[in-house]
Amino acid sequence: MYAGGGKLVDVMGTHRGFGVIMVFWSLACASHALATNFMLLAISRFSARRGRGGGFPAATRAVAEWFPTKERAMAMGIINAARQLEQSLLLP
Repeated sequence: MYAGGGKLVDVMGTHRGFGVIMVFWSLACASHALATNFMLLAISRFSARRGRGGGFPAATRAVAEWFPTKERAMAMGIINAARQLEQSLLLP
């Protein structure tokens, strides 16, 4: 998941690759509403996790490219804190 997202960002560039990852993740999250049985829900959950895994390498690269060296630690700290908060609040 992380390797796929990292490779996608390397090939497409940070901005476009991050956009593709976020669109995939958003559609995977939206597909939960369409799940009518357990198997469709499991596929939706798997897809959402897969899309979420691609976001971290893209976010790391975006921070490395767009933030000055002195501000990178704070930016990565905010990203990591937000990911942990998301996991604790949004688990099924």
